[in-house]
Amino acid sequence: MKIPIIGYTLSLGAAAAMLTANGLALPQTSVVGNGPPDRSIHVIVDGIEISEKDVTSLIQGLYDAGTKRVDTIKKKPAEMPAQSPYVYFAGRNTATGREIVWQSAATYPDAEAKRANDEYTAAYALAALDAGYVGEPWKALYEDAVKDDKSRLAFGEQISRAIDEASDQRKSAATADVAWLRQHITIGMSRSKVYAALRSYGLVPYNYDYAAGTPITSGHLTGCDNSGESNELAAAWPHPGEPLPKRVGGCATIPHAAQPEPFPTAYMTLQSAFSIACGSEIHVTMAFGPGDTLTKMNISKPEWGCV
Repeated sequence: MKIPIIGYTLSLGAAAAMLTANGLALPQTSVVGNGPPDRSIHVIVDGIEISEKDVTSLIQGLYDAGTKRVDTIKKKPAEMPAQSPYVYFAGRNTATGREIVWQSAATYPDAEAKRANDEYTAAYALAALDAGYVGEPWKALYEDAVKDDKSRLAFGEQISRAIDEASDQRKSAATADVAWLRQHITIGMSRSKVYAALRSYGLVPYNYDYAAGTPITSGHLTGCDNSGESNELAAAWPHPGEPLPKRVGGCATIPHAAQPEPFPTAYMTLQSAFSIACGSEIHVTMAFGPGDTLTKMNISKPEWGCV
């Protein structure tokens, strides 16, 4: 199961750790338009406002429980409850202490895809909550709302709606950012003007060729982790004349350019719609040429990744 990204500047990391774009100490510039928009998530569950951090913690707990404490059992369609014909949280196995989720063995029709996905979200979220893998405010909401199977199903539906609303809000924010980029970032602009506009709108470009990374060693395996504040700071706002970092350990084994670009490319990742099992990203590439002016800007369509 892949944890969807609901952050705004970087990669999946561990459970969508990056939730807002980071502003850096650049010279003060004029604001394009009305300044950075509100990209935060605003959803309500049982009268409680749920933040981006809360959504992230729910998905992380769901992932942890799903890989450690939940058994998924295939059922014939006739064995599924009428109120949840596709995916159903069946409670805890008293003998093993493990949570049980039933899934219909039948393939659902396209017209029922939304319902099936909502039932999937609800069932695995309820399993994670019942297993104690999710903290506040979800824990208190679950304990207050769930008294029997009927109320448990109703609370699961609230969770599904909250995830859907959060995804819709993230998609709307990314769509608005794309529209803003197309309007305000144009070919021929100098890098300084591009960066001033991006900063005024709360967007940060990166180029991870300029981040040394953190070597990872686990047994006979080696790797490189580009997350973390120091790597973000090093990768942000690439500019001509910036030297490439010295890489060591596993980071030295990953192919990188031998020499820095004369006019470094800048990249951004806009997080868009997501579910508990998938996430989508829009990739922005800005190429610069002689005079350090923008020669090309490519904005991808949303690219989905799932496990």
